Amino acid sequence: ARSCYVKWFREHGRSAGARLVGCIDLADSLDRVADVLKQNGLVDCIVAPIEPSVGEAELFSALDGIATSLCVQGVIVSTPPEARMPYLKWAISRGLSVLADKPLTLQSYSSL
Repeated sequence: ARSCYVKWFREHGRSAGARLVGCIDLADSLDRVADVLKQNGLVDCIVAPIEPSVGEAELFSALDGIATSLCVQGVIVSTPPEARMPYLKWAISRGLSVLADKPLTLQSYSSL
C-alpha cells in the first residue's frame, strides 16, 4: 500500500493541493521507505521512526510533536490491521483528515 500512496503523491499531489511531508515507520524499515521516496522524487519528505512497543501516551506525544513540526492536516494510515488502532485514535482525536486501508479494525465492535 505504501508504494501506491507515494506514487499518487508523485503523480497528482501538486495538482490536488496535497503534499507528502512525512512518513513514520518502524526503525528497521526507514532505509527502505527513504529509497521509495527518493525513487519517486519526494526527497523533501521527512522519515521518522516509531517504536511499536511504546505506550499509547508516549506514541501520541511523539506523533503530536511530528505533526506540529510538519503542520500536518491529514494522515494516511497504512499498517497491518492489528497495529492500526492507536494511529487512527490519535488522528481522529486530533481532528485530522484520515485515509486508512481496510479493514479499519479486526473487530466489528471497535471503539472507533
